Amino acid sequence: MGPSDQPVRVTRWTWMAWSAAALMAVIVSVAIVRNPVQVTDALVPMLDVQRQAPLVVVRTALKEGTGLSRPLYWLQIKLLLDASRGRYFVAYKTFHVLLVAVLFLLFLRAARVRSRDDALTFVFALVVLTGMHTFLGMVWEGYPVNHYLEIAVFSLSALVLCQSRGGWMADVGASVLLVAAALTLDSGLLVWVVVVSARLVGLRGVSWRGLAVTTGLLAVYMVLRFGVLGIGVPDVGERASGFGFSRIEPVEIERRFVATGHLYYFYLYNIGSAFASVFLSEPTAGRWVLTERIMNGELDPMVATRVISALVATGLIVWFTIRRRAAWAVRQFEHSDQLVIICAAVALGNAAMCFSYVKDEIMSTAGVFYALAVFGASRDALAQWSRARRPAVVATVFAAVLFTGSCAWTVRTTDSQYQMLRIGTVDRYEWAHVDEWLAQQNQAPKTAQGARLVRDLRDEAMRTRPLSLLSVPRWAVEWFIPE
Repeated sequence: MGPSDQPVRVTRWTWMAWSAAALMAVIVSVAIVRNPVQVTDALVPMLDVQRQAPLVVVRTALKEGTGLSRPLYWLQIKLLLDASRGRYFVAYKTFHVLLVAVLFLLFLRAARVRSRDDALTFVFALVVLTGMHTFLGMVWEGYPVNHYLEIAVFSLSALVLCQSRGGWMADVGASVLLVAAALTLDSGLLVWVVVVSARLVGLRGVSWRGLAVTTGLLAVYMVLRFGVLGIGVPDVGERASGFGFSRIEPVEIERRFVATGHLYYFYLYNIGSAFASVFLSEPTAGRWVLTERIMNGELDPMVATRVISALVATGLIVWFTIRRRAAWAVRQFEHSDQLVIICAAVALGNAAMCFSYVKDEIMSTAGVFYALAVFGASRDALAQWSRARRPAVVATVFAAVLFTGSCAWTVRTTDSQYQMLRIGTVDRYEWAHVDEWLAQQNQAPKTAQGARLVRDLRDEAMRTRPLSLLSVPRWAVEWFIPE
Protein backbone atom coordinates (compact mmCIF):
# COMPACT_ATOMS: atom_id res chain seq x y z
CA MET A 1 0.00 0.00 0.00
CA GLY A 2 1.53 3.31 -1.13
CA PRO A 3 1.45 6.64 0.70
CA SER A 4 -1.59 7.84 -1.19
CA ASP A 5 -3.54 4.68 -0.40
CA GLN A 6 -3.36 5.26 3.35
CA PRO A 7 -6.55 6.57 5.00
CA VAL A 8 -6.41 10.26 5.86
CA ARG A 9 -5.98 10.90 9.58
CA VAL A 10 -8.20 13.74 10.73
CA THR A 11 -6.11 16.11 12.83
CA ARG A 12 -6.41 19.72 13.92
CA TRP A 13 -4.42 20.60 10.82
CA THR A 14 -7.02 18.81 8.71
CA TRP A 15 -9.72 20.94 10.32
CA MET A 16 -7.64 24.05 9.63
CA ALA A 17 -7.53 23.10 5.96
CA TRP A 18 -11.28 22.45 5.95
CA SER A 19 -11.87 25.88 7.47
CA ALA A 20 -9.64 27.60 4.91
CA ALA A 21 -11.33 25.80 1.99
CA ALA A 22 -14.80 26.61 3.34
CA LEU A 23 -13.91 30.27 3.82
CA MET A 24 -12.54 30.57 0.30
CA ALA A 25 -15.60 28.80 -1.14
CA VAL A 26 -17.89 31.23 0.69
CA ILE A 27 -15.94 34.26 -0.57
CA VAL A 28 -16.15 33.03 -4.16
CA SER A 29 -19.82 32.09 -3.81
CA VAL A 30 -20.77 35.52 -2.46
CA ALA A 31 -19.21 37.09 -5.54
CA ILE A 32 -21.17 34.70 -7.77
CA VAL A 33 -24.59 35.34 -6.21
CA ARG A 34 -23.98 39.09 -6.17
CA ASN A 35 -23.95 39.15 -9.96
CA PRO A 36 -26.97 38.65 -12.23
CA VAL A 37 -27.24 35.91 -14.84
CA GLN A 38 -25.39 37.42 -17.78
CA VAL A 39 -26.93 38.24 -21.14
CA THR A 40 -24.11 37.13 -23.43
CA ASP A 41 -23.78 33.34 -23.79
CA ALA A 42 -26.64 32.67 -21.34
CA LEU A 43 -29.87 34.23 -22.56
CA VAL A 44 -29.94 32.73 -26.08
CA PRO A 45 -29.39 29.14 -24.87
CA MET A 46 -32.24 29.56 -22.40
CA LEU A 47 -34.50 30.86 -25.15
CA ASP A 48 -33.47 27.99 -27.43
CA VAL A 49 -34.45 25.23 -24.98
CA GLN A 50 -37.47 26.94 -23.43
CA ARG A 51 -40.18 25.32 -25.54
CA GLN A 52 -38.41 22.02 -26.30
CA ALA A 53 -38.84 18.72 -24.53
CA PRO A 54 -35.70 17.34 -22.84
CA LEU A 55 -35.24 14.56 -25.43
CA VAL A 56 -35.60 17.08 -28.25
CA VAL A 57 -32.95 19.24 -26.59
CA VAL A 58 -30.51 16.33 -26.57
CA ARG A 59 -31.29 15.37 -30.17
CA THR A 60 -30.85 18.96 -31.33
CA ALA A 61 -27.55 19.26 -29.47
CA LEU A 62 -26.21 16.17 -31.23
CA LYS A 63 -26.94 17.90 -34.55
CA GLU A 64 -25.31 21.22 -33.62
CA GLY A 65 -22.88 21.03 -36.52
CA THR A 66 -20.46 23.46 -34.83
CA GLY A 67 -17.66 21.01 -34.09
CA LEU A 68 -18.78 20.90 -30.45
CA SER A 69 -20.40 18.00 -28.61
CA ARG A 70 -22.24 18.94 -25.40
CA PRO A 71 -25.74 17.41 -25.21
CA LEU A 72 -25.65 17.04 -21.42
CA TYR A 73 -24.84 20.73 -21.08
CA TRP A 74 -27.96 21.70 -23.03
CA LEU A 75 -30.04 19.18 -21.08
CA GLN A 76 -28.93 20.75 -17.79
CA ILE A 77 -29.99 24.19 -19.02
CA LYS A 78 -33.42 22.80 -19.86
CA LEU A 79 -33.90 20.90 -16.60
CA LEU A 80 -32.84 23.86 -14.45
CA LEU A 81 -35.09 26.17 -16.46
CA ASP A 82 -38.09 23.92 -15.88
CA ALA A 83 -37.26 23.34 -12.21
CA SER A 84 -36.84 27.05 -11.49
CA ARG A 85 -40.59 27.77 -11.64
CA GLY A 86 -39.80 31.28 -12.77
CA ARG A 87 -37.03 31.90 -10.21
CA TYR A 88 -34.26 31.60 -12.76
CA PHE A 89 -31.62 33.47 -10.79
CA VAL A 90 -32.07 31.19 -7.77
CA ALA A 91 -31.97 28.00 -9.84
CA TYR A 92 -28.87 28.73 -11.90
CA LYS A 93 -26.91 30.50 -9.19
CA THR A 94 -27.65 27.75 -6.65
CA PHE A 95 -26.37 25.15 -9.08
CA HIS A 96 -23.26 27.26 -9.73
CA VAL A 97 -22.54 27.68 -6.02
CA LEU A 98 -22.99 23.95 -5.37
CA LEU A 99 -20.45 23.18 -8.06
CA VAL A 100 -18.00 25.63 -6.48
CA ALA A 101 -18.48 23.97 -3.07
CA VAL A 102 -17.84 20.54 -4.58
CA LEU A 103 -14.72 21.85 -6.34
CA PHE A 104 -13.15 23.06 -3.10
CA LEU A 105 -14.20 19.88 -1.28
CA LEU A 106 -12.55 17.68 -3.90
CA PHE A 107 -9.47 19.92 -4.00
CA LEU A 108 -9.06 19.42 -0.26
CA ARG A 109 -9.68 15.68 -0.55
CA ALA A 110 -7.08 15.29 -3.31
CA ALA A 111 -4.49 17.24 -1.28
CA ARG A 112 -4.86 14.88 1.71
CA VAL A 113 -3.89 17.32 4.47
CA ARG A 114 -2.49 15.61 7.56
CA SER A 115 0.28 17.69 9.14
CA ARG A 116 1.22 21.27 9.90
CA ASP A 117 3.30 21.55 6.73
CA ASP A 118 0.35 20.18 4.75
CA ALA A 119 -2.02 22.76 6.22
CA LEU A 120 0.31 25.71 5.65
CA THR A 121 1.07 24.82 2.05
CA PHE A 122 -2.59 23.98 1.40
CA VAL A 123 -3.57 27.56 2.27
CA PHE A 124 -0.94 28.71 -0.23
CA ALA A 125 -2.37 26.30 -2.84
CA LEU A 126 -5.86 27.74 -2.27
CA VAL A 127 -4.53 31.21 -3.02
CA VAL A 128 -2.85 29.89 -6.17
CA LEU A 129 -6.07 28.14 -7.23
CA THR A 130 -8.22 31.25 -6.92
CA GLY A 131 -5.50 33.56 -8.24
CA MET A 132 -4.96 31.64 -11.48
CA HIS A 133 -6.18 33.51 -14.56
CA THR A 134 -7.94 30.29 -15.60
CA PHE A 135 -10.02 30.29 -12.40
CA LEU A 136 -12.11 33.26 -13.53
CA GLY A 137 -13.57 31.23 -16.38
CA MET A 138 -15.17 28.88 -13.86
CA VAL A 139 -16.85 31.49 -11.71
CA TRP A 140 -17.57 34.79 -13.40
CA GLU A 141 -19.87 33.45 -16.11
CA GLY A 142 -22.64 30.87 -16.02
CA TYR A 143 -23.34 30.24 -19.72
CA PRO A 144 -25.90 29.76 -17.82
CA VAL A 145 -24.38 26.43 -16.61
CA ASN A 146 -20.61 26.72 -16.30
CA HIS A 147 -19.39 23.61 -18.13
CA TYR A 148 -15.72 24.46 -17.55
CA LEU A 149 -16.32 24.28 -13.81
CA GLU A 150 -18.11 20.98 -14.29
CA ILE A 151 -15.17 19.47 -16.18
CA ALA A 152 -12.82 20.51 -13.37
CA VAL A 153 -15.17 18.84 -10.87
CA PHE A 154 -15.39 15.67 -12.97
CA SER A 155 -11.59 15.52 -13.32
CA LEU A 156 -10.95 16.07 -9.61
CA SER A 157 -13.57 13.41 -8.84
CA ALA A 158 -11.65 10.99 -11.04
CA LEU A 159 -8.43 11.78 -9.17
CA VAL A 160 -10.11 11.19 -5.81
CA LEU A 161 -11.42 7.83 -7.06
CA CYS A 162 -7.90 6.91 -8.16
CA GLN A 163 -6.63 7.81 -4.67
CA SER A 164 -9.27 5.64 -3.00
CA ARG A 165 -8.89 2.04 -1.81
CA GLY A 166 -10.50 0.88 -5.02
CA GLY A 167 -13.17 -1.73 -5.68
CA TRP A 168 -15.89 -2.10 -8.27
CA MET A 169 -17.53 1.16 -7.23
CA ALA A 170 -14.40 3.12 -8.10
CA ASP A 171 -14.22 1.43 -11.52
CA VAL A 172 -17.89 2.12 -12.23
CA GLY A 173 -17.54 5.68 -10.96
CA ALA A 174 -14.64 6.38 -13.33
CA SER A 175 -16.69 5.15 -16.29
CA VAL A 176 -19.71 7.22 -15.28
CA LEU A 177 -17.54 10.31 -14.84
CA LEU A 178 -16.00 9.89 -18.28
CA VAL A 179 -19.37 9.51 -20.01
CA ALA A 180 -20.92 12.46 -18.15
CA ALA A 181 -17.91 14.70 -18.76
CA ALA A 182 -17.58 13.81 -22.44
CA LEU A 183 -21.27 14.55 -23.02
CA THR A 184 -20.98 17.87 -21.18
CA LEU A 185 -18.00 19.34 -23.06
CA ASP A 186 -15.22 18.17 -25.35
CA SER A 187 -12.59 18.71 -22.67
CA GLY A 188 -14.39 16.15 -20.53
CA LEU A 189 -12.01 13.60 -22.07
CA LEU A 190 -9.50 14.89 -19.50
CA VAL A 191 -11.14 12.45 -17.08
CA TRP A 192 -9.51 9.65 -19.08
CA VAL A 193 -6.15 11.47 -18.95
CA VAL A 194 -6.44 11.67 -15.15
CA VAL A 195 -7.28 7.98 -14.79
CA VAL A 196 -4.45 6.84 -17.07
CA SER A 197 -1.77 9.10 -15.59
CA ALA A 198 -2.87 8.28 -12.04
CA ARG A 199 -2.57 4.57 -12.70
CA LEU A 200 0.90 5.00 -14.22
CA VAL A 201 2.19 6.79 -11.10
CA GLY A 202 0.94 4.13 -8.72
CA LEU A 203 -2.56 5.18 -7.74
CA ARG A 204 -4.57 1.96 -7.72
CA GLY A 205 -8.06 3.14 -6.85
CA VAL A 206 -9.21 2.51 -10.42
CA SER A 207 -8.04 -0.97 -11.44
CA TRP A 208 -6.55 -2.05 -14.75
CA ARG A 209 -9.98 -3.46 -15.55
CA GLY A 210 -11.55 -0.09 -14.85
CA LEU A 211 -8.93 1.61 -17.00
CA ALA A 212 -9.67 -0.81 -19.85
CA VAL A 213 -13.39 -0.04 -19.62
CA THR A 214 -12.85 3.72 -19.66
CA THR A 215 -10.50 3.33 -22.64
CA GLY A 216 -13.19 1.30 -24.43
CA LEU A 217 -15.75 4.01 -23.69
CA LEU A 218 -13.35 6.59 -25.09
CA ALA A 219 -13.05 4.57 -28.29
CA VAL A 220 -16.85 4.30 -28.56
CA TYR A 221 -17.14 8.05 -28.07
CA MET A 222 -14.67 8.71 -30.87
CA VAL A 223 -16.46 6.38 -33.26
CA LEU A 224 -19.86 7.89 -32.50
CA ARG A 225 -18.63 11.47 -32.69
CA PHE A 226 -16.50 11.31 -35.81
CA GLY A 227 -17.93 8.29 -37.59
CA VAL A 228 -21.65 8.10 -36.84
CA LEU A 229 -22.65 11.67 -35.93
CA GLY A 230 -19.93 13.42 -37.95
CA ILE A 231 -19.56 16.20 -35.38
CA GLY A 232 -15.86 16.75 -36.06
CA VAL A 233 -13.84 19.48 -34.33
CA PRO A 234 -14.14 23.28 -34.18
CA ASP A 235 -12.98 24.98 -37.35
CA VAL A 236 -10.10 27.45 -37.10
CA GLY A 237 -12.08 29.97 -39.11
CA GLU A 238 -14.87 30.29 -36.54
CA ARG A 239 -13.13 32.41 -33.89
CA ALA A 240 -10.44 35.01 -33.47
CA SER A 241 -7.36 33.90 -31.57
CA GLY A 242 -4.29 35.39 -29.99
CA PHE A 243 -1.01 35.04 -31.87
CA GLY A 244 2.21 36.60 -30.68
CA PHE A 245 1.54 40.12 -29.44
CA SER A 246 -1.75 40.57 -31.31
CA ARG A 247 -5.18 39.07 -31.78
CA ILE A 248 -5.89 37.86 -35.31
CA GLU A 249 -9.35 37.52 -36.82
CA PRO A 250 -10.60 34.46 -38.74
CA VAL A 251 -9.92 36.17 -42.09
CA GLU A 252 -6.30 36.74 -41.12
CA ILE A 253 -5.96 33.13 -39.92
CA GLU A 254 -7.27 31.96 -43.28
CA ARG A 255 -4.83 34.16 -45.19
CA ARG A 256 -1.71 33.45 -43.12
CA PHE A 257 -2.09 29.77 -42.33
CA VAL A 258 -4.87 28.01 -44.21
CA ALA A 259 -4.24 29.47 -47.68
CA THR A 260 -0.48 28.92 -47.38
CA GLY A 261 -0.82 25.32 -46.20
CA HIS A 262 0.95 26.09 -42.91
CA LEU A 263 -1.99 25.48 -40.61
CA TYR A 264 0.05 23.06 -38.49
CA TYR A 265 2.22 26.02 -37.40
CA PHE A 266 -0.88 27.64 -36.01
CA TYR A 267 -1.90 24.41 -34.26
CA LEU A 268 1.54 23.99 -32.67
CA TYR A 269 1.57 27.61 -31.53
CA ASN A 270 -1.84 27.24 -29.91
CA ILE A 271 -0.91 24.04 -28.08
CA GLY A 272 2.43 25.42 -26.92
CA SER A 273 1.04 28.73 -25.75
CA ALA A 274 -1.88 27.07 -23.93
CA PHE A 275 0.55 24.76 -22.09
CA ALA A 276 2.88 27.64 -21.21
CA SER A 277 -0.01 29.74 -19.91
CA VAL A 278 -0.57 27.31 -17.03
CA PHE A 279 3.01 27.43 -15.74
CA LEU A 280 4.02 30.97 -16.73
CA SER A 281 0.66 32.77 -16.47
CA GLU A 282 1.49 33.93 -19.97
CA PRO A 283 0.26 34.15 -22.70
CA THR A 284 -3.34 35.20 -22.04
CA ALA A 285 -5.74 33.78 -24.63
CA GLY A 286 -2.76 33.24 -26.92
CA ARG A 287 -1.39 36.78 -26.59
CA TRP A 288 1.94 37.45 -24.87
CA VAL A 289 0.62 40.56 -23.17
CA LEU A 290 3.06 40.63 -20.24
CA THR A 291 6.07 40.01 -22.46
CA GLU A 292 5.04 42.86 -24.74
CA ARG A 293 4.64 45.22 -21.80
CA ILE A 294 8.02 44.24 -20.39
CA MET A 295 9.65 44.83 -23.78
CA ASN A 296 8.00 48.25 -23.89
CA GLY A 297 9.32 49.10 -20.44
CA GLU A 298 5.89 49.04 -18.79
CA LEU A 299 7.01 47.53 -15.48
CA ASP A 300 3.90 48.41 -13.51
CA PRO A 301 2.68 46.56 -10.37
CA MET A 302 0.41 44.29 -12.41
CA VAL A 303 3.30 43.01 -14.56
CA ALA A 304 5.52 42.50 -11.51
CA THR A 305 2.79 40.59 -9.68
CA ARG A 306 2.19 38.18 -12.56
CA VAL A 307 5.88 37.54 -13.22
CA ILE A 308 6.87 37.06 -9.58
CA SER A 309 3.94 34.79 -8.75
CA ALA A 310 4.55 32.54 -11.75
CA LEU A 311 8.32 32.36 -11.18
CA VAL A 312 7.94 31.39 -7.52
CA ALA A 313 5.17 28.79 -7.95
CA THR A 314 6.54 27.18 -11.10
CA GLY A 315 10.07 27.47 -9.71
CA LEU A 316 9.01 25.31 -6.77
CA ILE A 317 7.66 22.69 -9.19
CA VAL A 318 10.85 22.73 -11.27
CA TRP A 319 13.02 22.46 -8.16
CA PHE A 320 10.91 19.56 -6.92
CA THR A 321 11.12 17.81 -10.31
CA ILE A 322 14.90 18.09 -10.39
CA ARG A 323 15.25 16.81 -6.85
CA ARG A 324 12.93 13.83 -7.42
CA ARG A 325 14.06 12.82 -10.93
CA ALA A 326 16.10 9.86 -9.67
CA ALA A 327 13.15 8.46 -7.73
CA TRP A 328 10.91 8.87 -10.77
CA ALA A 329 13.41 6.96 -12.92
CA VAL A 330 12.94 3.88 -10.71
CA ARG A 331 9.17 4.48 -10.40
CA GLN A 332 9.15 5.46 -6.73
CA PHE A 333 6.27 7.89 -6.42
CA GLU A 334 5.13 9.68 -3.29
CA HIS A 335 1.94 11.73 -3.01
CA SER A 336 3.61 14.97 -4.12
CA ASP A 337 5.21 13.19 -7.07
CA GLN A 338 1.83 11.94 -8.18
CA LEU A 339 0.25 15.39 -8.02
CA VAL A 340 3.04 16.99 -10.06
CA ILE A 341 3.13 14.30 -12.75
CA ILE A 342 -0.66 14.16 -13.12
CA CYS A 343 -0.67 17.96 -13.41
CA ALA A 344 1.80 17.78 -16.30
CA ALA A 345 -0.31 15.14 -18.06
CA VAL A 346 -3.54 17.10 -17.60
CA ALA A 347 -1.92 20.36 -18.75
CA LEU A 348 -0.60 18.66 -21.89
CA GLY A 349 -3.95 17.02 -22.65
CA ASN A 350 -5.82 20.24 -21.96
CA ALA A 351 -3.44 22.22 -24.19
CA ALA A 352 -3.94 19.74 -27.04
CA MET A 353 -7.63 20.60 -26.98
CA CYS A 354 -6.73 24.22 -27.74
CA PHE A 355 -5.21 23.39 -31.13
CA SER A 356 -7.77 25.38 -33.13
CA TYR A 357 -7.97 28.41 -30.82
CA VAL A 358 -6.71 29.38 -27.37
CA LYS A 359 -9.06 30.41 -24.61
CA ASP A 360 -8.15 30.76 -20.93
CA GLU A 361 -11.40 29.11 -19.84
CA ILE A 362 -10.55 25.92 -21.73
CA MET A 363 -7.44 25.54 -19.55
CA SER A 364 -9.43 25.83 -16.31
CA THR A 365 -9.01 22.16 -15.40
CA ALA A 366 -5.25 22.34 -15.94
CA GLY A 367 -5.20 25.41 -13.68
CA VAL A 368 -6.83 23.43 -10.86
CA PHE A 369 -4.28 20.62 -11.16
CA TYR A 370 -1.48 23.20 -11.31
CA ALA A 371 -2.54 24.45 -7.88
CA LEU A 372 -2.40 20.87 -6.59
CA ALA A 373 1.09 20.50 -8.06
CA VAL A 374 2.16 23.72 -6.31
CA PHE A 375 0.79 22.26 -3.09
CA GLY A 376 2.86 19.10 -3.49
CA ALA A 377 6.04 20.93 -4.48
CA SER A 378 5.81 23.61 -1.79
CA ARG A 379 5.04 21.01 0.89
CA ASP A 380 8.15 19.07 -0.09
CA ALA A 381 10.25 22.26 -0.15
CA LEU A 382 9.07 23.20 3.33
CA ALA A 383 9.81 19.73 4.67
CA GLN A 384 13.27 19.61 3.09
CA TRP A 385 14.14 23.07 4.34
CA SER A 386 13.04 22.25 7.88
CA ARG A 387 15.35 19.22 8.04
CA ALA A 388 18.48 20.85 6.65
CA ARG A 389 20.75 23.34 8.37
CA ARG A 390 21.24 26.44 6.25
CA PRO A 391 23.33 29.59 6.75
CA ALA A 392 21.29 32.48 8.10
CA VAL A 393 21.71 34.50 4.90
CA VAL A 394 20.46 31.64 2.71
CA ALA A 395 17.52 31.02 5.01
CA THR A 396 16.60 34.69 4.95
CA VAL A 397 16.72 34.83 1.14
CA PHE A 398 14.60 31.68 0.83
CA ALA A 399 12.01 33.04 3.26
CA ALA A 400 11.93 36.37 1.42
CA VAL A 401 11.35 34.67 -1.92
CA LEU A 402 8.48 32.60 -0.59
CA PHE A 403 6.97 35.58 1.19
CA THR A 404 7.15 37.69 -1.97
CA GLY A 405 5.59 34.92 -4.04
CA SER A 406 2.79 34.48 -1.51
CA CYS A 407 2.07 38.21 -1.55
CA ALA A 408 1.97 38.20 -5.36
CA TRP A 409 -0.52 35.34 -5.40
CA THR A 410 -2.62 37.09 -2.76
CA VAL A 411 -2.83 40.14 -5.01
CA ARG A 412 -3.91 37.89 -7.89
CA THR A 413 -6.63 36.35 -5.73
CA THR A 414 -7.83 39.84 -4.89
CA ASP A 415 -7.75 40.60 -8.60
CA SER A 416 -10.19 37.72 -9.16
CA GLN A 417 -12.61 39.40 -6.77
CA TYR A 418 -12.14 42.69 -8.59
CA GLN A 419 -12.92 41.04 -11.92
CA MET A 420 -16.07 39.49 -10.44
CA LEU A 421 -17.09 42.94 -9.25
CA ARG A 422 -16.43 44.41 -12.67
CA ILE A 423 -18.33 41.76 -14.61
CA GLY A 424 -21.33 42.14 -12.27
CA THR A 425 -21.54 45.81 -13.15
CA VAL A 426 -21.21 45.06 -16.87
CA ASP A 427 -23.87 42.32 -16.77
CA ARG A 428 -26.39 44.53 -15.03
CA TYR A 429 -25.81 47.27 -17.62
CA GLU A 430 -26.33 44.75 -20.44
CA TRP A 431 -29.71 43.73 -19.03
CA ALA A 432 -30.81 47.34 -19.14
CA HIS A 433 -30.27 47.21 -22.93
CA VAL A 434 -31.18 43.57 -23.54
CA ASP A 435 -33.85 44.29 -26.18
CA GLU A 436 -31.41 46.20 -28.35
CA TRP A 437 -28.80 43.47 -27.97
CA LEU A 438 -31.25 40.73 -28.96
CA ALA A 439 -32.28 42.72 -32.02
CA GLN A 440 -28.65 43.17 -33.08
CA GLN A 441 -28.07 39.41 -32.75
CA ASN A 442 -31.30 38.59 -34.62
CA GLN A 443 -32.37 36.63 -31.54
CA ALA A 444 -35.43 38.59 -30.45
CA PRO A 445 -37.99 36.19 -28.89
CA LYS A 446 -40.73 35.22 -31.32
CA THR A 447 -43.22 33.95 -28.75
CA ALA A 448 -44.99 35.44 -25.77
CA GLN A 449 -43.33 32.79 -23.59
CA GLY A 450 -39.88 33.88 -24.76
CA ALA A 451 -40.68 37.56 -24.25
CA ARG A 452 -41.86 36.78 -20.73
CA LEU A 453 -38.61 34.91 -20.01
CA VAL A 454 -36.55 37.92 -21.11
CA ARG A 455 -38.71 40.27 -19.06
CA ASP A 456 -38.48 38.12 -15.92
CA LEU A 457 -34.71 37.72 -16.22
CA ARG A 458 -34.31 41.47 -16.71
CA ASP A 459 -36.41 42.17 -13.62
CA GLU A 460 -34.29 39.73 -11.60
CA ALA A 461 -31.11 41.39 -12.85
CA MET A 462 -32.37 44.84 -11.93
CA ARG A 463 -33.08 43.63 -8.40
CA THR A 464 -29.46 42.58 -7.87
CA ARG A 465 -27.14 45.08 -6.26
CA PRO A 466 -23.55 44.59 -7.45
CA LEU A 467 -21.01 46.69 -5.59
CA SER A 468 -19.88 49.79 -7.43
CA LEU A 469 -16.41 49.87 -8.96
CA LEU A 470 -16.10 53.23 -7.24
CA SER A 471 -15.57 51.28 -4.01
CA VAL A 472 -12.19 50.09 -5.36
CA PRO A 473 -9.34 52.53 -4.60
CA ARG A 474 -7.69 53.95 -7.70
CA TRP A 475 -4.26 52.82 -6.57
CA ALA A 476 -5.48 49.23 -6.26
CA VAL A 477 -6.68 49.04 -9.87
CA GLU A 478 -3.08 49.39 -11.03
CA TRP A 479 -2.37 45.99 -9.49
CA PHE A 480 -5.15 44.23 -11.38
CA ILE A 481 -5.27 42.84 -14.90
CA PRO A 482 -7.35 44.95 -17.29
CA GLU A 483 -9.75 42.61 -19.08
